This record gives sequence, C-alpha cells and structure tokens, in this order.
Amino acid sequence: MLPGSVLAMRYELVRPLGRGGMGQVWLAVDRVLGREVAIKTIDVDGTGDATVAERFQREGQAAASLMHEHVVTVFDSGADAGIAFLVMQLLPGPTVADLLRHGEPLPLAQAVTIAEQTAAALAAIHSIGIVHRDIKPANLVFDGSGRLKVVDFGIASVADAPAAQLTTASTILGSAAYMAPEQAEGGRATPATDLYALGCVLTTLVTGAAPFTGEHPLALLQQHVAAPAPRLAARRPEVPAALDELVDRLLAKAPEARGDDAARVRDELAALRAALPVTAAALAIPFEGPPEPVDAEANAALVGATAVDVPRTRRRSAARVVLPAVVLAAIAALAIAVLPGLLQHGGAGEALASQPPAAATASPPPAASAEPAVADGATAAPATASDRAADEPASGEGALAEGSRGAGTPAPSRSAEQPAPTSPSSTEPATPPTESTAPPPEPAPEEPAPVPPDALAGVRAAIAQAIESGGLEGDAGGALGEGLAAIEASLADGRTEEARAALGELQGQVAQLQEAGAVTPDAAAGIQAAIDDAAASLP
Repeated sequence: MLPGSVLAMRYELVRPLGRGGMGQVWLAVDRVLGREVAIKTIDVDGTGDATVAERFQREGQAAASLMHEHVVTVFDSGADAGIAFLVMQLLPGPTVADLLRHGEPLPLAQAVTIAEQTAAALAAIHSIGIVHRDIKPANLVFDGSGRLKVVDFGIASVADAPAAQLTTASTILGSAAYMAPEQAEGGRATPATDLYALGCVLTTLVTGAAPFTGEHPLALLQQHVAAPAPRLAARRPEVPAALDELVDRLLAKAPEARGDDAARVRDELAALRAALPVTAAALAIPFEGPPEPVDAEANAALVGATAVDVPRTRRRSAARVVLPAVVLAAIAALAIAVLPGLLQHGGAGEALASQPPAAATASPPPAASAEPAVADGATAAPATASDRAADEPASGEGALAEGSRGAGTPAPSRSAEQPAPTSPSSTEPATPPTESTAPPPEPAPEEPAPVPPDALAGVRAAIAQAIESGGLEGDAGGALGEGLAAIEASLADGRTEEARAALGELQGQVAQLQEAGAVTPDAAAGIQAAIDDAAASLP
C-alpha cells in the first residue's frame, strides 16, 4: 500500500502511522464525510489463511455494532483487492503507557480506576465474541474529552484460530510483557487470556513495573509459563489485601483459575475504588506531552466515577495531534512469528519484540486554563499551589496545562487628564476639566458553561441496549454510532450548538431507520428519548 491509495473508493490513505507483525495503521481521509480517520489494514493474501478476510469482515461488523464509552469506535470494515481494513476514530491520547513512562507507580485510586474501566471495556468486547489478545498500557488511550478507550481489539481477534493452526503457522499473538501462559505456548486465546493481561497491566499501574522482566522476550515468555507471579503487597506494602488477592487470581497460570467474567472483575475493582481515599493531589497525573508539539488546555477529565487530570489537545490539525497516540497504541495487534517449541527446547528463532512507548522530549508551556469537566454529582477539588508548581512546564508546546486558573495580573491604572488651573486674574471663564476619552476596557468574554462529560452516555447505552435486545440491526447501530462519535468530537471542541444540531439530525436518522425496518418502534422510542435527554443537558 502506498500513500494516495484509495480503499473501497472512499478512504484515501495519507501516510503510515505504525506497523505491526500482521498489519499497518494509516492516517486516512474519509472522502464521503470529509474527516480524518485511522485505518488498520492487513494483507489477507499474505496470511496463508483463506478464511481470514471472511472472519475479519464478520468481526469488524460486530465491533462496529459495539457501542461502549471505553471502547474505540469502529466506523467501518471491509476488504479491497486482498486488503482487509478497519476504519476507526482517531485518538489524540495520551496513552496509559505515557503516564508510566518514568517507571513510577500511579496513585492506588487512579490505578484501580483505569483497571476498572478497562475491565468494563473487556466485558463489552467479550459479550460479542471477541478476544482482545493484546491488553497493555499502550493500548489504553484517552480520547479528546479525556475518556479512556481500549483500542486494537478488531485486528487482534482476526487470527483467532484453533491451536493446531496457530502451531502450524508458528504464530503467537500479543506483547511479551503482558502475555498469558496459554498465548506464550501457542494455545487458543479466551476471555481469561485478556484477564491475565489485565492483571499484568494492573501490576504495572500499582508498582511501576510489569510482573516479569527480562532482556529477551523469550525469557519473558518462559516466566509467564513457569515462574510464580509476584504479589503486589511484596512490591507495595500499602496495597489493600483484596486488591493483592484479585491480582494474584488474575495472574494464575491456569485460565480456569482466573475465570472469564470481566464484568465480575469490573465490579470487584469498583468496590475497591470506592473504599480507597481519593484526593485531588493523588489524582493529578503530570504528563509531559507527546513528541509532536500540540496546544494544550487544562481539562479535569472523567475516568469512571473519578475525575483525573489528563491533557486535552486542541484540534489544530488532526494529523499532528493524533500521530503520537496512534503510533504508540493504534497499531494493529502485535503479531510476531515465534516457534512455540522454543519454550520447551530453548532453540533459536524469531522472538517477540516489545514495544516501549517513545519518550517525549518537548517541554511545553502552560496553556490557558479551561473549566474542568466534572461528572454529575462529582466535585473537582481545586489544585493546590504545590500541585501547580509540580505540574508547571518549563518551555515549548504541548504540556499539561494547570488545572486551575492562576491569579490574574492587575491592569495598569489609568489616570484622567486634568487641565492646568486658570489664573485668578484672568477675565476668561475657567475651562471645565475634561475627562479622558480613552475607551473603557472591554469586559472579559464569558466562558461557556461546561458540557456535562456524560452528556451522550444515555444515548450510547440506549443504542447498545437496542442492539443487544435485537431491536436494532448491527449495521444500523454502527451508523448511529458514527454520528454519535462526530457529536462527541464537536462537544470536545466546544462546538455545543453544532452538537445540538447534530443531535436533531440523529433523531431524524432514527426515524428513517424505523421506517426502513432496521429498528423496532420500541427501540426507536428509547433511543430518541435518550437523544432528547442529551440535548436538554447541553448548556
């Protein structure tokens, strides 16, 4: 594939953003809607599996029908001239890997919250029969509004095949530091495989390091298969016993010992989060910004029920803003050939290569502060002076802006001109004093009322419920999800009136789908009611 190529007479490839063992990620332009998207491609002819294209398309359609606040939106999928592709939303980042780049653990409340939202995404993904296979910090990305998204599940599930086929192809899918034992041995991936990876991620969040380390990926795979998993409490003594036990269960060697219920894990993490003390200082995560310079705004974003500080980028150019996150996190699921026999015999062969996130070198200046987005019922605590000092960047572009407005500098005083007093002997009448004709200072523009961060949550839930109940066809749900993603982008950019108008258009689209028989009257009524509620919540 070359820049300028067009897939399905619609998506023009602009430039590659990254490459994995089985595919490539492109920045592309949707010629129909006139917007930039991320496209993951895979050469199905080069896989040696005649069923890859069919399974890829089926799973892409399933992913497009999945509406979940913590899963990246899939707009379209298809195949063209032997190239299968997924069209997905662009994400500005940062990734969770960016937050961990210095090897420091996160506050417990923040770590548990990220894991909780990841588990919620996995529960949704597993519910439509997809196994992610590559859960890792680089695949957990914040969108423009600060919402956590799991990415790269579409292509990660493409090569799902019986173990015999995987052994024949000598293929192991995943990232060595977060790979389940059954993956390392070339076995079949199941939902329990993703939960093992979640346990590895949670260990990294809490301790600053993955469960196992090694100079060579093969050494990591051998440890996943045979070495006892470290306990969280041994690395961080203040970890609650319940969290230590949960991670120990998730890192069990046998899949059946972990369980395969991501919803249960989500609920356990939610209970743990609720029991942890939460402070503004504990939730403020300094982030140095991506390598590409971008403009930053202060934004207290929501992850689950807890407000955290993550950078929000202004969309100067989508091509510039999204590049770092896509390179680090939106690459098609890492699939690198190794011989499963290496684990038993220690022979030579190709080994998995880990992909550490690129370190940022830019040191950006503070940007103008913005009103923090806070969940319904939640209150964002004001940043302290020490918090602001710790987060203040030195120079350059793209840093996390301060979360609260600093003290303003008083404007210089303006004195009125006074005429010289007239002489008492003068026969001319005294000239009355004149006031300065300088125009009064313009009032500061009023800041727009903040948009509730969950303004569209009800619409997403209504669409997902309609699909799950059979009241909405999957393709129709994907079309509605595409429109909802565009509205979400408008809200993230502060274009509230544009978003309000788009919600009205979405109402009309639901009515058209009902007329076409793609949605039942009951499901349509539920979705339209949710759209009305979303529109009413906008300022």
